[in-house]
Amino acid sequence: MTPDEHEFINALYMACRAGQLDLLRNYVDTGRPIPQYNDVYVRGHIRMPMHVLVAQLLGRCPPQQPENGAGRRRRVTSEAPAAEQAERNAAWLAAFRLKSWRERHGRERVPADVTGKIVTAARAEAAETFKVPLDTICERNIRNVLKHGSIVVR
Repeated sequence: MTPDEHEFINALYMACRAGQLDLLRNYVDTGRPIPQYNDVYVRGHIRMPMHVLVAQLLGRCPPQQPENGAGRRRRVTSEAPAAEQAERNAAWLAAFRLKSWRERHGRERVPADVTGKIVTAARAEAAETFKVPLDTICERNIRNVLKHGSIVVR
């Protein structure tokens, strides 16, 4: 066992058993290496790497996911194909028009024929605005978004 490892073990013991974090904090702050033990058993049943244990003891929890972009990329709606953007915007337009209809008529529910006209008009307007063919915008998707409450207009 090297002198650094011996000093680290003493500092870790004092931090875990006596609650004195000064020795461990000084050891880490001076930049000395933390021994790379892969599995440390805490309270006999929790396994974690040594550097995670030290970070938790010092209140410096490491990030849950590495910053190098590991994992699935987040979807960016502005990078979606034009047809998807048109569909989403048609759903928003229809939701605003349905809200306006409810306020004008003082009713909670919009009749099916009025909803159909509003969705069809919003679909046509979105196709024209986004310069995509009308058949690429699916009316059923717009109705599903409105029905399931994915869009909330207040």
